[in-house]
Amino acid sequence: MSNSDAAYRCLKCGATAALLMPEPITPEETDVAVKCLECANVQRVPRNLLEGAGGRLDSNSSLE
Repeated sequence: MSNSDAAYRCLKCGATAALLMPEPITPEETDVAVKCLECANVQRVPRNLLEGAGGRLDSNSSLE
């Protein structure tokens, strides 16, 4: 099911659920890698898109 108001949207399939990829995030880094839960496409998105725009970054590195 797709959410038209979602902050994240997969460029390949349009899904709105993703997992953060494990990688070091430095304060200077503005993009993070996410993996689509539907098609496994990996893309980089601005961190601020995921923080505070309807999504949240939690302790187990998932985006809901």
